[in-house]
Amino acid sequence: MYVNTTFLNGVLEKEVYMKQYERFLSSDGGHFVYMLNKSIYSLKQASHQWYLKFHEVISSFGFKER
Repeated sequence: MYVNTTFLNGVLEKEVYMKQYERFLSSDGGHFVYMLNKSIYSLKQASHQWYLKFHEVISSFGFKER
């Protein structure tokens, strides 16, 4: 199975913040910090969060671990 947006489907359990990229300054020149609602590729937790979501969905179809 190949999924393009695999790591973008994980829901974060803890608050994770990200600095705004230097290239993307606001019109007033301010710098922002963003709180992430979902996982992104560069997070250390991304693969674990995706596994938890995948396990939840597969288990809901009746599959069981051996």
